[in-house]
Amino acid sequence: MAYGDPNDFGWCNLVVKFLLFVTNVVVWLLGVALLGAGVYVLTAPETNLDNVDVDNFLTAPAILLCIIGGVLLWAFDIEFHSQYTGILSVLVLLEIAVVVYVYLQRDSALSAFRTTLREGIEQYYDDPDKASIVDQLQSQLIGCCGVEDPNDWQANPYFNCSSQAAQRCSVPYSCCVLEEDEVIDVQCGYRALDPLDRNYYRRPNATNEIYSVGCRQAAEDLFNDNLEIILGVGVGLLIFQLFNIMLAGGMHHH
Repeated sequence: MAYGDPNDFGWCNLVVKFLLFVTNVVVWLLGVALLGAGVYVLTAPETNLDNVDVDNFLTAPAILLCIIGGVLLWAFDIEFHSQYTGILSVLVLLEIAVVVYVYLQRDSALSAFRTTLREGIEQYYDDPDKASIVDQLQSQLIGCCGVEDPNDWQANPYFNCSSQAAQRCSVPYSCCVLEEDEVIDVQCGYRALDPLDRNYYRRPNATNEIYSVGCRQAAEDLFNDNLEIILGVGVGLLIFQLFNIMLAGGMHHH
């Protein structure tokens, strides 16, 4: 057998085919995950966009997840490596363009975040869907209270200290800092905006403490604290996709 005979490299082709199969499965799983995440954000009760302004800061990312997930699933079903390579290449360019766009629009996104949160605070008792978003954000996602600080809840007619309502000078339970395994007390934020009344109504078995940092700052801190992880995941996905493109391109030339 002559040196350089293609049959000498049969084992190499098998390895490439196996790696391509594995990466295709990963692409399919990634597509399912992204599509599922996008659909969940668009349809979940706590993020029900039917009752939230169209420019809600969750809308664009959710739709983007659905698009990318759908493209990945479509790419998985393509039989020809040349088409598969082309679609993945376009997708990589699209993802890079999206990252650049998000970076350039970060101030607009932050403004939309603040606007959505302020509307949720002002309409807390009038719109259950917005109230759910605010509670999820404050208590479960980033741990915060108000937009800039807890006093932002004065913008709500019920929580305002000049109100005649029982909730005056208070904040929602989602503003409360809970100890580990502590049961949520819906009145833990009672009179939290009035230090004198707050001390008077403090119960011995409750911490009655609220988050002092606003959600804008908490969100920025959360992003900055995890920036290296986000960049690492992004670079890892980019390298994986480029590797997959190289494998598919190699199979196409064979």
